[in-house]
Amino acid sequence: MTLVLSFIGIAILVGVVVTFARTPVPAPSRVTVAQIGSIFESLGAAPAQPAFAIVSFTTPERPRASDALDLQFFKENGRVGFDWPLSTPRNLEDEERFLSFAHAMGFVPRPMETNGIRHLRVDEGDVLRLCLRVITELYGQPQDARIELIVEGFEEKIIAAALQAK
Repeated sequence: MTLVLSFIGIAILVGVVVTFARTPVPAPSRVTVAQIGSIFESLGAAPAQPAFAIVSFTTPERPRASDALDLQFFKENGRVGFDWPLSTPRNLEDEERFLSFAHAMGFVPRPMETNGIRHLRVDEGDVLRLCLRVITELYGQPQDARIELIVEGFEEKIIAAALQAK
């Protein structure tokens, strides 16, 4: 009897694994640099906290995925801020470059650690302007450059509506 139950259990487990293996993984969302302001507004209007949006992009001189830069907007305590994550090789390599650029713009990024991930946080001033200038001036991306987007804590349909309204 236990042998039969074991076979049934194994059959169920195999069925679950096969089902999940066949489930397609959605492609990452992509937005243009010009649409980041809409993402920022959607995040600011999001009721959930914490919530965040990560944009990720490569540069023409370093187009490999392993050389991507990650930038993050977050919503915490009702405020939207900007993080420079120190969790990817390129972000670590360009930490001083980012700090110099941010300081020249009058921002004071402060080191933090959240859930074991170190990052530089800016939550005072026009953080949207900082993010856009990092992308367009520091890294030379045009407004129509398509970049990857990951969101958590607010619905993608809110973002889609915001992007269509623009």
